Amino acid sequence: MSKKVLNKKSYILILALISLSVFSYVFLNIIKNTNLQNSNNTRYILYTQARLHLNFLEKYLRNTNLENIKNIKIENDSYDIRANIENENIHLFVKHKNYRISLYKKILLK
Repeated sequence: MSKKVLNKKSYILILALISLSVFSYVFLNIIKNTNLQNSNNTRYILYTQARLHLNFLEKYLRNTNLENIKNIKIENDSYDIRANIENENIHLFVKHKNYRISLYKKILLK
């Protein structure tokens, strides 16, 4: 084999390795961004659901007679939903059991 043929083969091999490295790097970045986007969507959905639970609890407590009631806890598989009732205040808590999503709201009774 001549030296020119070996040089061409080595250049093609180097070019193939460089292009493979570049495409691998780009592909990994695309996968990371997709995974991050899916994680953010999941957290947004769970936050929205927690906010709905909080709004439901507030409406429920506003329409309920609260005499002689100090604490309320609603059983749920995914969320800890509870309310602490003090003299003129109601403290509402909604917390997801697996994710770091926690909401709090204070209601003043009139």
